[in-house]
Amino acid sequence: MASVEKAIPRSTTQVPASALPGDGALAPLRLSELSGGQRQRVLVAQGLAQLVELLLLDEPDAGAGPKARTLVTDAVRAEARLGRTVFQVSHDLTEARRADHCVLLHRGRVRATGHPEDVLTPATVNEVWSPL
Repeated sequence: MASVEKAIPRSTTQVPASALPGDGALAPLRLSELSGGQRQRVLVAQGLAQLVELLLLDEPDAGAGPKARTLVTDAVRAEARLGRTVFQVSHDLTEARRADHCVLLHRGRVRATGHPEDVLTPATVNEVWSPL
């Protein structure tokens, strides 16, 4: 497991090439120069570079285009296959249906929990996403 000294601090303003998915083309840029999707990819890469056993991700592909979304999704899935525990918040039902386990929240409370097929039924989805 990586030591804290080897982890990429959140305050880093120059993006290290080793922390980026892909060809490293974003490495020479400052975080402030990146688009929203690029910045999101870099922040996810920082988390992955820390080699932690637990990843807590809040919509890690938010603001990313289709190619970047695929890169982020593939990287997160690879981490799960390596045995890391991944908790991921998502409002994307397609992504949620790919999860191993799903917790559906409604108005701050757990509405359902279990396998996505059991949790994301038409009835529960309509209940949670219907207007007030």
